Amino acid sequence: MKKHSFLLIALLFPFLLSAQNIKRNEAGITFSSLNSFGISYKTGNDHSLWRFNTLVINGSNIEENSDSLDTKNENTGIELKVGHEFIKTITEKVEFRYGTDISFGYNHALYDRNDKSINDSDRSQERSTFTPGLNLVLGLNYLINDHFIVGAEILPYVRYQFGEIKEDNDQKRDISGMQYGLSNTSARISLVYRF
Repeated sequence: MKKHSFLLIALLFPFLLSAQNIKRNEAGITFSSLNSFGISYKTGNDHSLWRFNTLVINGSNIEENSDSLDTKNENTGIELKVGHEFIKTITEKVEFRYGTDISFGYNHALYDRNDKSINDSDRSQERSTFTPGLNLVLGLNYLINDHFIVGAEILPYVRYQFGEIKEDNDQKRDISGMQYGLSNTSARISLVYRF
């Protein structure tokens, strides 16, 4: 436990020091893979910013009913990211950004099949997963004017997923594993207002 506490303090220490000189705030909308959006807020100074992002909030609740079969699909998920980025000016209108994000995701899915035919092949599955992770941040800002910015960034990631699957008759299975990569869901466009 002491080792984990020391690691957390070591990671947060530079952020706490930089938070004392707040001069700049940014709020924006982010888009990822053309079907996911979120909000972002950044605070800091001209050289470094704290990053607070809600990248994905999603959900669905679909029911299909017929004479012989009823199915229900529910899915809820959220992913939050907190991090720190550093800014280097390339030209008067272009900035290079780099840093890291710590992420945490939660997903809950439920599938229930009620077969009313002679086969009576009912099935249900409930899946809950937690996904902590780390992202590298590499991006560019284009400054339209003093207040409006268009940004683009890629976020290579490493994540560890764990949770459980509960199936018919309360049978439970643990799931866990590593995820890593760079894909279209780890590239992001942002529209930002700086104040």
